[in-house]
Amino acid sequence: AVRKNVSPVDYRRYFLMNDSKVLGEGKIGKLLFRYALPCVLSLLISALYNVVDQLFIGNSAIGYKGNVATTIVFPLTILALALSLLMGDGASAFLSLCQGEKNTEKAGKAIGATLGLTFVVGVVFTVICLVWMDPILVLMGATDSSLPLAREYGLIVMAGVIFSFYTNVLNPIIRSDGSPIFAMIAQGAGAVANIILDPVFIFVFNTGLAGAAYATIIGQALSTALSVGYLCKSKTFHVNFRSLFTGWNLLGKTLRLGISSFFIQMSLVFVTVVSNWVLAKEGASTIYGADIPVAVFGITYKVFTIVVNIPIGIALGGLPIIGYNYGAKNYARCKKTYNLVLISSLVVTVLATVLFEADPMLIIALFGGGSDEYNDFAVKCFRIYLSLLILTGLQRTSSVFFQALGKPIQATIFSLVRDLVLLVPLTIILPMYLGMDGFFYSAPIADGIAFLLTLGLTVFEYRLLDKQETAVKPALAVLPQAGGER
Repeated sequence: AVRKNVSPVDYRRYFLMNDSKVLGEGKIGKLLFRYALPCVLSLLISALYNVVDQLFIGNSAIGYKGNVATTIVFPLTILALALSLLMGDGASAFLSLCQGEKNTEKAGKAIGATLGLTFVVGVVFTVICLVWMDPILVLMGATDSSLPLAREYGLIVMAGVIFSFYTNVLNPIIRSDGSPIFAMIAQGAGAVANIILDPVFIFVFNTGLAGAAYATIIGQALSTALSVGYLCKSKTFHVNFRSLFTGWNLLGKTLRLGISSFFIQMSLVFVTVVSNWVLAKEGASTIYGADIPVAVFGITYKVFTIVVNIPIGIALGGLPIIGYNYGAKNYARCKKTYNLVLISSLVVTVLATVLFEADPMLIIALFGGGSDEYNDFAVKCFRIYLSLLILTGLQRTSSVFFQALGKPIQATIFSLVRDLVLLVPLTIILPMYLGMDGFFYSAPIADGIAFLLTLGLTVFEYRLLDKQETAVKPALAVLPQAGGER
């Protein structure tokens, strides 16, 4: 049992040394805070890379046209992230399995092969983007007016995208190696560098979009350097130069473990690209024009990502608690943990929704001023497109809940149904009949339908947990009762 009379230092040490026991006996609120904080911060730091450039560019002489360029390039950065997580999350999960098997040699081979594959994929991705940049940007929704700026920004960012690959591959591996704080620091250092260098390059050296792009890749290079440096002092595996060329026979296993993360990120690519197409086409026949809707959507979607990442991070913090207690057949504790995750998610998304509905210009103004048409479109986008953000947060946390219960198929379906199955088709179809209003309402309609599906399956799972809890109670009643919260 968790002792009540230890000093704060001893208590922290106890938590660090007895994770498996504390997961079943420690106070849930404290455990959730301890596990969720690094997850939330890591996700927010990652999201900053996609937002900081827009903040400074929007307030520069370039204005919202610069934000159009970053929005056009955004799907490419998400595609790079999807490929990175396919390799990184897969290697991270494989490392956890090897830790349980006490087979650190196999873990080192798999991670070494993953790092070798990362180099190959990163170089190929870079070459493709640099050689065929213009047609790719047109495919992503660039118009004649936005293409030159998107090209200027995209060529520089893609030239340094290899750093993004290695940062996002190594980050989950470092977390699984028992160093979540270092992983957060490595990622955070790059984000801080980006925040500092953006205004220096944009406003002091007057380098505009190119400066924002250079700030991004310098920040990512710093994160990569710190992450690669960690490999010299890794805890449960060892890699060296030779490791890059051995263990490729293990890549099939690692990549299968990362496929869920890949599909989740790919759904964001499809949403962004399809939205850019529709907005440019519909906007051209309205007072907004083709560029304003694309610029505003880029801001809206990135703000949406930041807000939703908070409940996702909280849910990921609850994942080991729920997973451990599910395996221990302590189903009441599983439900109590998830209830706390849901409450925390509701608090965050309700506060964000109130802000977006009451005064969206507080957020919009951070990204620079615009014309009356720009502000009008932005207010509508925030108030309508993000109106059911609360349901999105609940749906995302439920996906993690099923992942914690060892049901990856349901978790992946939850992650994809809102974006790929519902939002993408609605984004295409509704504007055909309702014009720009159809685009605004596509997201809340998708949120509502996805939530109903989520609610039904989650209630069913809760009832199943109730039955399982009833079945194990007689067996638990004859066991000695340990202390701590149950």
